[in-house]
Amino acid sequence: MRSLAVFLASSLPVFTVLASCGSGGRRTPNLTTPPVTALRAVGVDTDGGESDLLAAQLLVAAGTPIQFGGRPTFRVRAASLEERLVFHAVAHVEASSLGAGALGGASIDGSSRIRRLAALPNAPVDSNGNGTNLDEVAAAEVAYLAEFAGDPGTALPSYGSMMPWRASTAAFVDTVAGRDDFAAMRVAASVRASAQVDAGQLGGAMLARLHAAAWLLEEGRGIRPGRDARAGKVGLLFLQQVLALEETMVGSLFGRDGSLAGLRDARTYDPASAADALWVPARLQVGEETGLTGAPATYAVLDRASSLHGLATLLEAASELAWFASPRNGNPALRDVLNGFPLGPLPDRRRGRGSNVPSGNDEVTFSREIRPILAANCIACHNDSSMTSGYTMGPILPQAVVEYEKVIAGGNVGRRGSPPNVVSGNHAGSLLWQVLLGPAAGVRRMPQGCGSQFYPCLPAGQISLVADWIDQGLLRDPSEPQPPPKIGEDLARVLLKNLRLLHAEGDGALADRFDGEASSRVYSSASTGAALSALASAAMALPDAEDARALLAGAAAFAAAKLIDAQGEVVGELVGDDRDRRTANGPADAVAHATLVAGLFAAARVVSDDDVLARARAGAAAWLRHFWIDSEALFRSHAGDDRLAARAGDLAVVLRAVQEMAAAGVAGAAEVHDALVERLLPIVVASEWDGQGEVLDDGIADTDGDGIAEPALAGGAFGRAPLLLGEVRFGADPDLETLPVSWSQTVAPLFRSACAGCHVDGAARGDYRVDSVTAAKRAGESGRTGELIVPGDPEASLLYRKLVDRRPPVGEQMPLQRPPLDDKARALVRRWILEGAVDR
Repeated sequence: MRSLAVFLASSLPVFTVLASCGSGGRRTPNLTTPPVTALRAVGVDTDGGESDLLAAQLLVAAGTPIQFGGRPTFRVRAASLEERLVFHAVAHVEASSLGAGALGGASIDGSSRIRRLAALPNAPVDSNGNGTNLDEVAAAEVAYLAEFAGDPGTALPSYGSMMPWRASTAAFVDTVAGRDDFAAMRVAASVRASAQVDAGQLGGAMLARLHAAAWLLEEGRGIRPGRDARAGKVGLLFLQQVLALEETMVGSLFGRDGSLAGLRDARTYDPASAADALWVPARLQVGEETGLTGAPATYAVLDRASSLHGLATLLEAASELAWFASPRNGNPALRDVLNGFPLGPLPDRRRGRGSNVPSGNDEVTFSREIRPILAANCIACHNDSSMTSGYTMGPILPQAVVEYEKVIAGGNVGRRGSPPNVVSGNHAGSLLWQVLLGPAAGVRRMPQGCGSQFYPCLPAGQISLVADWIDQGLLRDPSEPQPPPKIGEDLARVLLKNLRLLHAEGDGALADRFDGEASSRVYSSASTGAALSALASAAMALPDAEDARALLAGAAAFAAAKLIDAQGEVVGELVGDDRDRRTANGPADAVAHATLVAGLFAAARVVSDDDVLARARAGAAAWLRHFWIDSEALFRSHAGDDRLAARAGDLAVVLRAVQEMAAAGVAGAAEVHDALVERLLPIVVASEWDGQGEVLDDGIADTDGDGIAEPALAGGAFGRAPLLLGEVRFGADPDLETLPVSWSQTVAPLFRSACAGCHVDGAARGDYRVDSVTAAKRAGESGRTGELIVPGDPEASLLYRKLVDRRPPVGEQMPLQRPPLDDKARALVRRWILEGAVDR
């Protein structure tokens, strides 16, 4: 069975080989004007890592070739369904990660992995004159993997995506140079101009590629991976993308406040220390390399909070990657590609280099340590716009960028008898160090106003880093590249430390978000359940990680006692500072309920807690009772309401929960799982490639009559790519006015747009910021006489009054010198405050 499934997957074209859908035929799904009561896809968009999560879950449902530590043993009952799951899931991963650049996503060309290789003395040079050798190095790496797999002669993808941006459409929209062959097809990206990525989407991308690689590489041919040359090549490219994303995360995507940096040393990382107080922000903006389409060059923080749900998805992906590469993976065809050639840590004889190069971790450099400190604390005042004291560190718009040359140059202060801003080798004689130290150095302490209850000065550890940087000669960049992380393991251990420090309470509760200054004091069933599943995976992948088991046991006990009762009823979330008096905020919806049940089953499997297992079983029975619609083979979003609105990630969560139920012997769960999969496939799959009964170019758009249109070779206006679509609905569309307003999904993006340049991304005009709930509640210069936010009372909240009143009680209406917020935006802020102004 597996050989057939892998053969079908490996018969798919590489997705610079893209086709257009045909017209005519039977039962072609209408994705644009569906009846309001039908199960339907919302548009033809795929939602980045959300759809990747669904692809990964479909591959797990088919019976993953290796048993990842935290996953239940489960496989769909019908062999034909198993084959379809593999076929469609691998097609999605291949299309989204190896397709044309216009699909949307950050190219592997700009990854930390490729940048590290491009800096080596014997790396390929810039041969096309575009000003960088990154594309040449990436092409050389791809060519080597193809040669290693035994498939050097066929066309290679022109673009490999290591991370998805938020969404792209499945519709083909153009051909290249007037050609209409497969390789000329291109698709549209719906957010190309504003590339954003969530932490959870990064984890989803890793999981999808990892599980797809497992299917393609499960059989080897001697030293060559994969059942055949093409399967081996594509599987290796998937793993290359996973490693590129992991190295980029460790090297670039950890941050504090509004700035980003890499970890100095993942293996000694301590988030409780001043130097290492970094985490993965909940949402990032990706900027492109000049002259190299899609290659990420810069990253900016859009939501600086640590999101428990996003962190959990990343932790699970890192843990499964560590399991993949470890001796606990019993399949050598899969394990060895990450522990030798072509992707492992052995010396690379192609270039005579070793990957375990010594690192300059004792060095303090501008790019790695000093820029994040200055970006978080100084550039709000010292920027090209404000020029406080005639001193700028760089621009503040469109985003804050601290520039080395401007920091070194200093400002007018140096002309008034003050010491130079920095004196190489002499921190005591440098004004920058003196003002950070303050009165102890005989000067006024900076940042201005620091030292108050709500605005701390720089900690001693960060001031010491500045002194070391000056004394070491003002190094711009590390003298030697950071070694790549230990596959999966380093990232998993770092994320475990983040989870414990930023989210864990003493009683086992896990806070939904940490905004950089304080916990949200919101404890949701959805994020707790995701964390339980991730901690179970980490505990199995890292058997010496006692912190994983301890966190898992405590969080599972809390969830079983506080988030679910003996009848299996699950609360949506608990809110409050007092451990004994947290307020329940309504029952969980179908997705949150399923996420918690899946997490409880996973936890019980690892920590062997009978009470946790009993609550998981009760929760499973309640989920089936409240949410499953047997006559429709669907679940409802809310108990008592037969409508469904589910994103691809929601579908993945529900499938996982039902798999956990079936593996634990819950009656009827296996039948529910397979019925749900059968119901969803014709809707979430945009198009179907040759195989499973389809015959391309036969004039019938759906040869096998399964409801999934093929991308026929003729007819149609370009057609659709074989992606999993981003959202499905059943019944009338939900009443959006009745849904709770979320800080992270609704209010924070609104403030980022309306308040840009003055109160977000490091800017603090009037000593006020709205980067987080904590900051938004803190009085600035105009708020000394009233409370900025009074949870539950918008009219008493000065923030709301300044948004809606032409003449507010204090100061002027906001946004200043811009059009006021429209009625809808004001209503959203009002509802958020009415609902408690919580950080979730």
